[in-house]
Amino acid sequence: MFRVAGIAADITERKRAEEALRKSERVLREAESLGHTGSWEHDLVTGEIFNTARTCASFSATTAAKGASFEELHSSHTSRDREFCDAGATRSFSPKGPARH
Repeated sequence: MFRVAGIAADITERKRAEEALRKSERVLREAESLGHTGSWEHDLVTGEIFNTARTCASFSATTAAKGASFEELHSSHTSRDREFCDAGATRSFSPKGPARH
């Protein structure tokens, strides 16, 4: 006697979500390229930073790789850029939340 067990799952929604994410990332890269801007992420749990190459160039930073610490990135900025970043971080972590303009 043979038994066959299996699970069938519809992954259509997951595939749609993955494609939407890829499209969104592609549009962001294009916008950053056309606008000569960059982006960055700071994982508040791990402390890791990720910067696009354009962001590093804009802030005179040398660390573009994921996994750089905030301190490494901060120390690679010019003193003027460090002051700007410090002020932004202070506003962002304020009990009132980031300032709205």
